[in-house]
Amino acid sequence: MALGSYGIVRPADVSPQDVEIILNYTPSRDVTNEFVLKKLDTASIFTPYFHNSDTGGNANVEILGGLYNLKLPANEFNKIGVYTLYIRPAEIRMRIEDCGVLSALPTVKGIVLNLNNVPQEFRNKFTNQGLVGYRVEYLNSDGTKIPNFYRIITSSFFCEPVITDQVNTSQKVIRYKYLENVSDLLFCTLSPSSSPTNKPNATPFIGQPNQRIISIQ
Repeated sequence: MALGSYGIVRPADVSPQDVEIILNYTPSRDVTNEFVLKKLDTASIFTPYFHNSDTGGNANVEILGGLYNLKLPANEFNKIGVYTLYIRPAEIRMRIEDCGVLSALPTVKGIVLNLNNVPQEFRNKFTNQGLVGYRVEYLNSDGTKIPNFYRIITSSFFCEPVITDQVNTSQKVIRYKYLENVSDLLFCTLSPSSSPTNKPNATPFIGQPNQRIISIQ
């Protein structure tokens, strides 16, 4: 496929940890009843190319975006038929620990993620500002995904809960404050999350506690 010379689209700098490769096999194009998907080991079959120093890049360090090698295992591709490989950004499935606001800035709303619920292979991404630009998709209580609905993470910082007093009552509420050191909790602001000026009560939905979500780079 040819790439145009103009525009803002460019090949992505993708590492094997950033993608998932799903395989579908069918004996022929006429067989459509048995639709079976299998996730392959991306690290063993997906290899990026790196710039050579004589081309102006950093040898064996800088990924040459858009050029990758697929080493297809013979034990998976040993039959006559039609193979379909689906390459997509890796999905990080977790749940929302809480939805809250910052103690210092009560107007700043966000979702709180517990790193103990994050798969171990993705824990290195959950750092201060490590999730900026990630896409958050939401699941219903029955496990189905809310179609064509998502939010974008605009900031992510380690945090801890703090108990604060309400101004006019004796009740206490839990809010959050940022931490410089590592914590098990991450406070993420999303866009859009603020109400429009012409309708201040129309708060955009950003999720609810214990709701399952999918985070995509």
